[in-house]
Amino acid sequence: MEPERQLGTRAIQRPETIEGEKAGEINKDFAECVYKRSKAAADQLLASGDPLNTPSIEWGDEDDKGSQFTGHACLGNWASLRNMSLEISPWTFRAMMAEEAYLARFRQPAVLAANAQEATGRTLQGVDLRAVGMMELADCITFRDTPAADALLRTTPQSAAERDAAVALAPVVSACLLEGQSFRVTPQSIRALAADGLWARYARTVD
Repeated sequence: MEPERQLGTRAIQRPETIEGEKAGEINKDFAECVYKRSKAAADQLLASGDPLNTPSIEWGDEDDKGSQFTGHACLGNWASLRNMSLEISPWTFRAMMAEEAYLARFRQPAVLAANAQEATGRTLQGVDLRAVGMMELADCITFRDTPAADALLRTTPQSAAERDAAVALAPVVSACLLEGQSFRVTPQSIRALAADGLWARYARTVD
């Protein structure tokens, strides 16, 4: 996704690469904005997909009523300062929407109910054993340590605080892995699991 060319310019320069915590701030601001503008579409996306399989995503301009999501306006001031584009995979975008859906509903950390079960009761429309495994892993993480999962989502992506929070949650991830199950452990992948698990356990059935 690229900001629209400004009136009077002759060409669009190649976008510069922004990395580290600044990139995390941009991605976080973008996700918050998209969720606020397209809440119903985001909630539908979360309800109809799973951590590995996401329905097609339709992007459009603000006045395009037929599109699911509007994102150009969400580049906001960042786009006015830099010739910038964002490349976000469907899997990553779903994780971003799960995070924002949870945080929008829980300004304070959610609390695990005394009678909570590990499985959140989610079902898949199809049969994808890898997706089932990912959902079970996410459910296990939030069942075993909701506070640590919540703390991770409240950090800035790609920051030192995110790394520390991911390291704190990593032993829970390891304990939840089934025999023979593999998972690439990075701060971003742990964050995505935490987002999916928190959304499923606490935000999925809350308006």
